[in-house]
Amino acid sequence: MLKPLGQNSKNPSKAQHSIWVNGKGVSWINLSASAVLEEGAGAVVSALASSTNQPKTQNIFIDLGNSTIISSVFGSGGKLVARKVTSGGVDALIEAIAKKHRHSSSAHEGRQ
Repeated sequence: MLKPLGQNSKNPSKAQHSIWVNGKGVSWINLSASAVLEEGAGAVVSALASSTNQPKTQNIFIDLGNSTIISSVFGSGGKLVARKVTSGGVDALIEAIAKKHRHSSSAHEGRQ
């Protein structure tokens, strides 16, 4: 079983962050949180609330990021049991679609 994200940091409930705009420091903000959840936990809660899935089932969530694909397996009760991060993501998908479109368009133009 993977350790929950909050157990990996000394004090996950408090943080200070700087806000930058156009490369210039604008301000500092102090944050406090009552809990730190694994990425994807919000999707699990949403799916349970909308009855998309059942509480005692295992669910796989796929997060398509810009340059990564994260697959997470949440077990009964929404506990993270496995996670795999691979390269790829939306940028690679868009490039593959554009490349196929360019190839298809040039082949079509060649037939005319």
